[in-house]
Amino acid sequence: MRAERSQIVLDAEFNDMGQFANTLGWDLDFRQLEAGPLKARARVMAARAYVGIAVHFNRSFHQLGQAPADQVCFGIPGSRLGDFEWCGADVRGGSLINFNLAPGFDSRTLRNFQGHVISFQRERLQQLADANQLDVSLDRLVQSRAAWDSPVSRDLGRWLERIHPVTAPATETDNDDSGSLDEKLGLSVLRILASEDWPAEDKNRTQQSRLLKRSLEILNDHDNLPIGVTELCQAVGTSLSTLNRLFTARFDMTPKAYIRARCLSAVRDELATAPCGEKVVAIANRWGFWHMGQFARDYREMFGELPSATLKKLS
Repeated sequence: MRAERSQIVLDAEFNDMGQFANTLGWDLDFRQLEAGPLKARARVMAARAYVGIAVHFNRSFHQLGQAPADQVCFGIPGSRLGDFEWCGADVRGGSLINFNLAPGFDSRTLRNFQGHVISFQRERLQQLADANQLDVSLDRLVQSRAAWDSPVSRDLGRWLERIHPVTAPATETDNDDSGSLDEKLGLSVLRILASEDWPAEDKNRTQQSRLLKRSLEILNDHDNLPIGVTELCQAVGTSLSTLNRLFTARFDMTPKAYIRARCLSAVRDELATAPCGEKVVAIANRWGFWHMGQFARDYREMFGELPSATLKKLS
């Protein structure tokens, strides 16, 4: 890869995750778990074969989605972040996380999450691996590890925080003249993937993990919503106490609270695409909200505005 200059192509703030996803071109389903107005920021830096996205979210989310199919994508959470779960693996700030898994990604992030997403053109990254005699097959990433905790990834994360901060004033180009940014980032990632000293990954799925996975599969299907907690327990085949324990451990909330947040997010998504003349009450009823006064209070607490304001602003 020849040396090329990178530049900031987007530096924007968002108060709606649908707009965030559409602007970046990713298939995202971000479910806000924490009440309060959203403030999200994305700064996109691009070169010929590389795109970097520095992100920050002020609220807690259940993040699900798929990376663009024509790219190889990784993330590096901010070095100051504590432990969190990524696709079933326990990771910490500075780890390299895999966005390329076949089922897509699934994670819960806490408030004030920030980090970097780094995306490469698949063909050029494989060429870089072959040219440097690194034994890496990018096609195997779909069935690979969820994350790698490596000194190389932590160093790479700190370097990205310096040259591509999410909140500092934007710069037109990076100031590193030691080589192509594409190549420097690509080689760092490839060396992590090619290393032989990764800690063994736990492949055992406990019964509790399977129960939580099944619960989320049911809640991911719009045809199953709205659903009560008792119905969910019956569908999964477990007790309320077990389901409470699983959701509290994963999301720090009960399944009832998660379902409420899930349906509120679904209402917001539908309000954003509602045809002219659609009524808030009709959309709310479809998602199981029948007491409109309480619904309006819950919606405003979660998103910082009334549903009628969302309908007017986003539709």
